[in-house]
Amino acid sequence: SVFVYGTLMAEEVVRVLLGRVPPSSPALLPNHQRLSIRGRVYPAILPVDGSKVPGKGLAGDH
Repeated sequence: SVFVYGTLMAEEVVRVLLGRVPPSSPALLPNHQRLSIRGRVYPAILPVDGSKVPGKGLAGDH
């Protein structure tokens, strides 16, 4: 599985990118923080002790 956040949590976006919507479940990325970057559209995730980033776990093919 893969952790996604932001626009990749939207099923419509995932469908366009992958051609399908894999099974997913809510997920938290521990010890990281989502941060806005001046002049950039997409946020970044950086290691920060004690913080959590909400997202989804997308199941991969086995």
